[in-house]
Amino acid sequence: MKISSKIELGELRKQGWTAHFDYRPKSRDGQLVVSAYYIDDTFSSSLRETGAALIDTVADAVTFQRDTRCGGFSTSVLADNGDLYFASDPYIGGSIGPAATRRARRGVCFVCEPARTSSIPSIMPT
Repeated sequence: MKISSKIELGELRKQGWTAHFDYRPKSRDGQLVVSAYYIDDTFSSSLRETGAALIDTVADAVTFQRDTRCGGFSTSVLADNGDLYFASDPYIGGSIGPAATRRARRGVCFVCEPARTSSIPSIMPT
């Protein structure tokens, strides 16, 4: 593999907070979705906000978006229909309220909506 360029993710920074990223970012429709969640330096508080870098893997370009309704998402699952599901990090969920799950529908850039528990795909091996 030869690295020919780089994509700056500085827009995901938040002053006074440390950005952490989805443990396993997902790719869908030629786009790598990298979500960011924010924790203070003492790991005792999390910001109620999710940032996202939407990396176009063909054009080698990035778009940034934020959702201020929910935060702490460290884990994502890609459903067979292309929807992305995000879940709160189990270690910080309590600092921003109850644990949450959100869905970003396929074809929508990055707008999270509450996910019904029954609709979340299983990530456990069968």
